[in-house]
Amino acid sequence: MQNGLSPNGLGEEHVEQLVRDELSLNQIKQLLAAGVSIPAAEIKTNYDRAYDILSVNLIRLRPADFEKDIKITDEDVQKYYEAHKAELKTEEKRKVEFISLTLSEEEKKLTGKERIEALQKLSDRANDLTQALLEKGADFKAVAAKFQLTVQQTGEFTAAAPDPKLNIDPQLGGAAFKLSQQEANSDPIQVADGFYILHLAGVVEARPINTEEAKPKIVEAIKNSRAREVISTRGAEMVHQLRESKKSGQPFDVAIQKSGVKIEKVPPFSLLEETPPSGEKEAKKESAELTEIKNAVAYMNPGDISDFFPSEEGGLIAILEKREASAAANNTEKKAAFENRLLNNKRQIVFYEWLRERQRSANVQFAKG
Repeated sequence: MQNGLSPNGLGEEHVEQLVRDELSLNQIKQLLAAGVSIPAAEIKTNYDRAYDILSVNLIRLRPADFEKDIKITDEDVQKYYEAHKAELKTEEKRKVEFISLTLSEEEKKLTGKERIEALQKLSDRANDLTQALLEKGADFKAVAAKFQLTVQQTGEFTAAAPDPKLNIDPQLGGAAFKLSQQEANSDPIQVADGFYILHLAGVVEARPINTEEAKPKIVEAIKNSRAREVISTRGAEMVHQLRESKKSGQPFDVAIQKSGVKIEKVPPFSLLEETPPSGEKEAKKESAELTEIKNAVAYMNPGDISDFFPSEEGGLIAILEKREASAAANNTEKKAAFENRLLNNKRQIVFYEWLRERQRSANVQFAKG
């Protein structure tokens, strides 16, 4: 109370009021929750939907499949250039000098406490070096020589493509672009086996480019934009054709063959259980795409065709082939946890609806700070 609250103008009465408010709030939540229930049939439907194993076929539309038919004229390029002139510039380039304080080959083999102690020594040295660089008129190379350290230098590089000497850690390239003429030295940057200190050695400012210089970039941008428009239109047409074929009783295989596209099978999945990742980069890509697919098919029945939806690499149409009960269908523990989650979600909704109504009645006004 004395050490933490008093210096900030707070006293014991503030803590007591906070406790009273918290107790009142919890009682209100309990009262509101008492009237919340979910029919058993609704719980079963939601549980089955969440854990059923879904088999999904995909139709994938890629920009590359349509780009060959897109024609771009010089007039298109000039029109785009005039509209985006302010954005069309060369990339800023930088050059840095740096000092690396890293573990020796023998020290890299250390583990546990010994490795931590070795890194701590490097950290202390890096901090001493940083302090020396803060002195008025300090020269980066002179300070490095005083500490008997070698200064290395990069070539010119952009934010998107850092110099190979900085590829040891992604944060080094980003740190180089935070330096300025006024703050030319970085703080120690920790990497896996030590520390780096960067010094801004040169900047090549971004400059406006003319139409000819910008043409390859403009052509690419127009091509991508038009390809996505074509994909969107073609995707919507394909969905319509497939749904009409289904209505007429035409076999799905025949309809697909007629549309001239290939079917891609997605490994079976359920809405709530993740599939095991195949590798960090691939897992991220798969995870984002799988989330989109799950959202598209969540409420579909076998044989249904989703709307066309954009994806990172173009666009997708999902066809739900079948739903099968999962191994968790009769798992009482999982069912109980799922029911509890549903109830808590409903209770939260009821509470926030009540709170919104009380705020309206009290004419509470909110303003951005």
